[in-house]
Amino acid sequence: MARKFLEIHVRCIILSLVLLSAFSCGDDMKPLQQRLAVSVRQDQVSSGAGSTFVSVTASGSWTIGLEFEAGAEPWAELNTESGSGTKTNIILKYAENISEEERTLRITVYSSGKSESCTLVQKAGSGDNPGPPVVTPGDVPGWMELPVVQGGLEYYNNKFTMNGRTYRNYSYAWDKSALVAHWVAYPLCGLYLGSQKRTDDWNYDPNVPHAYQPELFRGFGGGGYDRGHQLPSADRTCCKEANQQTFYFTNMTPQLGAKFNQRIWASFETNVRDWSRTADTLYVVTGCVVKGSTKTATDNSGKSVKVPAGYFKALLWYSKSSTVTAHNAGYRAAAFYLEHKNYDQTGIDRSMSMSVDELEAMTGMDFFPNLEARVGETVAARIEAADPKNDTFWWSN
Repeated sequence: MARKFLEIHVRCIILSLVLLSAFSCGDDMKPLQQRLAVSVRQDQVSSGAGSTFVSVTASGSWTIGLEFEAGAEPWAELNTESGSGTKTNIILKYAENISEEERTLRITVYSSGKSESCTLVQKAGSGDNPGPPVVTPGDVPGWMELPVVQGGLEYYNNKFTMNGRTYRNYSYAWDKSALVAHWVAYPLCGLYLGSQKRTDDWNYDPNVPHAYQPELFRGFGGGGYDRGHQLPSADRTCCKEANQQTFYFTNMTPQLGAKFNQRIWASFETNVRDWSRTADTLYVVTGCVVKGSTKTATDNSGKSVKVPAGYFKALLWYSKSSTVTAHNAGYRAAAFYLEHKNYDQTGIDRSMSMSVDELEAMTGMDFFPNLEARVGETVAARIEAADPKNDTFWWSN
């Protein structure tokens, strides 16, 4: 009886092993549900140079590449060619299309012998290029303050010379339809702060044809709007040339005067300078939101200039010697958004602050894309997700 029971028990074990082998994933078997997908945030973009985001969903490691139409010269590039798992912030930069025909590229991701693709179409251009050259892939330097350049905007930067050396002053994304810069990005540290007085040297920006920027020698007409600097004059007191460039018309937007530009916004700009004095460098992006705005102001020649609905700042503070931020490789970040309206209060408060991630979701922009290469994906994500409401550093003054 015992022998018969033992034989039945052995047969059950063998059957169990056979069944387990049949349904397990051995080295030569692929997972039943291997995930692989690729998508682009905008599957059609304007003829102008710019950038958009590509997302990859995968279960393991992957590579990604671009395929252009037969005979076409490469006109776009990705900021990464490989990765692992899901990644949603791959940057695809594309050049201006001056052809009278639209063009298409295919984006393909490869993983474990499988591939998935999506396409991006760029609209036709005018057939010529009457203006100055705009950003093309590889032209945008890897400066820490730079956001991703959005499609339809033109990228420029201004530099100055001091004591025989050339320094970057600020970069900006120009909207020649609205006649304002959607953002102005610049570093702020002791190098840029000195004893130079305000020059008030209002003038055209040599980067942009006069027809595509406002004329603001006498300020805006109607509405009580100031010529509001995005890069403040007081942030460039190191030398005359640097300060003069802050008075270029491309650095101006129509800002409400007494209870915005001259009050809460001026106070906020002072906060930013104070924060910069505690850092090796404070990287600043100042911008405005024109989407949804129905208001306009007029320049000196009668051209309409879009009045922003709101203003923002994205800040990336860095100190090599900081022990407080050592877990974040010396960085901390904060973002702020103010509706463009009259304020009775003189300074910002916590309700106007948010994480960089939150400002990105609000504006559709990608700030500090070069941070990841410096500190790694995990640390960069932690820095940009931090809520400044909970960091006493931003509220100690």
